[in-house]
Amino acid sequence: MNVNDMDIMIMIFARKERRTMEQWIPMIGEVGFPIIVTLYLLTRIEGKIDVLSHSITELTNSINKFQKQE
Repeated sequence: MNVNDMDIMIMIFARKERRTMEQWIPMIGEVGFPIIVTLYLLTRIEGKIDVLSHSITELTNSINKFQKQE
């Protein structure tokens, strides 16, 4: 695989949309199963990290408001 193919793969995984089996099969053939599993897990974890970051920010804001009230 050349650099351009890898750039395309990264762009595909950077998008936050569900992929169909028809999209996964060619990628497995191109870069191999372990790389696809790694990229899939990273994209799944990224969404959860975003939610956690948002929750932590909200919690910090709530604590700050509570402390100012006292």
